[in-house]
Amino acid sequence: MALAQEWFNAGDEELGYAQIGFRESPFYSQICVSCQQAAEKYLKGLLVAYGQSYPKIHDLGVILGRCGQIGPHLLELKEDCNFLTKFYLEVRYPPDITPANRNDAEKAIESCRRIITQVQESLKT
Repeated sequence: MALAQEWFNAGDEELGYAQIGFRESPFYSQICVSCQQAAEKYLKGLLVAYGQSYPKIHDLGVILGRCGQIGPHLLELKEDCNFLTKFYLEVRYPPDITPANRNDAEKAIESCRRIITQVQESLKT
């Protein structure tokens, strides 16, 4: 469980950074990337906590599919995962950068929180 906790701690830092950024800066794309990363770290941490390997990819939907074997209720997070996944590439690499806006950043934080909450609930059972 120690390794899983390292994943969760890293996810907490990503979300904390995103929340501070949302309050103090207009760098919405970076906020969204941090939320994607936080969710990814929590989902991978859940797999580690259950002794499973995790795919070395950044598509949250695929990672969630693996987590769904642990708890089928987690699959309810598919929409949140798909929303966050797009920020891993779309806002980071030219030439097709699609900048995020304030509404995207707010929704990213909410999606990330839902994912983290469900992962934490899954660890209690």
